[in-house]
Amino acid sequence: MGSMIKQDSIEALKARLDIVEVIGSYIELKRAGSTYKGCCPFHEERTPSFNVNPQKGFYHCFGCKAGGDVIRFVQEHERLGFNEAVEKLAREYNFALEFEQGSHAPKPKNTALVALNRLFVDTLGHHPEAAAYLRDRGISDAMIERFEIGYAPESRTQLARLSQEKIPLPMAIEAGGFSEGEGGRPYPRFIDRVTFPIHNPQGVLVGFGGRTLGNHPAKYVNSAQSALFNKSRLLYAYHLARDRVLKTKRLIVAEGYLDVVMLHQAGFGEAVASLGTALTEGHLPLIKRLDNPAVILAYDGDSAGITAAYKAATLLSAHGFKGGVVLFEEGLDPADMVKNGQIEALKALFEGAKPFAHFVIDRLIEEAMGEYGGPEGREQARKRVGAYLNTLGALSAEGFAHYAASQLGTDVRYLKPRSQGRLAPSNSSRAEGDLTELSVIKTLLLEPGLSEGLIDYLDIGLFERHAQLFALIGSDPNEHGELRELLSDDRILPLSEEELRQKIRHLSIALLRRQMRRIRTMPGDFTTKSFRLRKLQSALTQLERGRLLLWGSWD
Repeated sequence: MGSMIKQDSIEALKARLDIVEVIGSYIELKRAGSTYKGCCPFHEERTPSFNVNPQKGFYHCFGCKAGGDVIRFVQEHERLGFNEAVEKLAREYNFALEFEQGSHAPKPKNTALVALNRLFVDTLGHHPEAAAYLRDRGISDAMIERFEIGYAPESRTQLARLSQEKIPLPMAIEAGGFSEGEGGRPYPRFIDRVTFPIHNPQGVLVGFGGRTLGNHPAKYVNSAQSALFNKSRLLYAYHLARDRVLKTKRLIVAEGYLDVVMLHQAGFGEAVASLGTALTEGHLPLIKRLDNPAVILAYDGDSAGITAAYKAATLLSAHGFKGGVVLFEEGLDPADMVKNGQIEALKALFEGAKPFAHFVIDRLIEEAMGEYGGPEGREQARKRVGAYLNTLGALSAEGFAHYAASQLGTDVRYLKPRSQGRLAPSNSSRAEGDLTELSVIKTLLLEPGLSEGLIDYLDIGLFERHAQLFALIGSDPNEHGELRELLSDDRILPLSEEELRQKIRHLSIALLRRQMRRIRTMPGDFTTKSFRLRKLQSALTQLERGRLLLWGSWD
């Protein structure tokens, strides 16, 4: 029998989820008043038109009109069925779904990984070589326990554990714990390696990193890409560092697992690491949701580390992040410095990190001068630095232009970033009457209590342009794109009670004037028309003097 999730359980899951956090794990969102904006993932666009409303719990794109609740987003983005999307969110946010009687919850997709991790942790204590390696690196028992560091034994032991816990091999392969060799023969992805479990931002185990203890050519390996594991959207120890980052307003991004473990051991609990890759666009939402901390890139000073730092600094500065770069020279890394007791030196390095823009500008100048030399090198550097400055915000670019000019020995006028200008007003800018109707409708949607004393003055007839929208008041915005669009449009502001009264009066005045124009152009008896016009004029005069009139009282 298929798994039937209880509707109450689905609603409880939705109440638990933060729609900004969920969607922000897929795309970069920026606060815009009470809502959040980003570039729509469902169609190509350069100017953000995708809006997330945390108060109402829905998203809406003004460009392609996509919209719905948090489950709908995951369905559309991941191309999943409804139940699949619900189960995915429940797994990622560690929420226990309830199922209808006679229906059974499927095993979580990371079940095999959890079983293997228990095995790895248990085995570490019985493997002297692995324990000695960690001891030699200076890792304390407390950190081994906190980070659940383990050891991956031979294949038959891992297969036996899966069999013992009745976990089918296809599930272990799907989760990335095993792979298929020639002839479809399964083999563990991690053998004879110290293991570092990797969790998603919600703390759910999704993969491993492993450090060989033998002569394997790959010193470190990660889990393979899977439905659970995407290294471009994960940061090692993110779930452990989160609270510390929110407190210190700083995020340290190191290169390796051991660096992170040792930094935490030394009191730098805000440290994380990318998983064998430089920071990418996919990591930015993870950092954004930590309330935009200052980011310190703590990378090796070798060629690979410098290249990774340059790419990450360019990316982070272009997206408005603050922070800087620390390069570790002379073969040392953060883990070595902690082991050597150089904690104060580490603090000084982090506090003196070179700002992203300074690092990038210095790198661009160094590369150009190395390639060309002399006046031609300076000209190439000027062009490259100018192009970089134009990726920054106007104020940042203006400030860093002076630094670049001093490094190049040139006048800052030759490095002034091009004018960023204001965006042209939208073609959909609304006439005053349009704004009045929409602001009234939005207020009634957001603050239905305000209409209780004004209900007798309201009617669909007041709305010349948006009568159909007014008729949808009381409906679910998730079912009506027009309501989502209005609620997401931060150009339309809700009104106070007094402002609402005045807007209703203005709409009544506009309606009366339309009726009077229509009567004047209608064929018919002059006396009858004059009587009706005098009655409407009397009502109009009262409205213009500030009174509100009951709907239909002038007819």
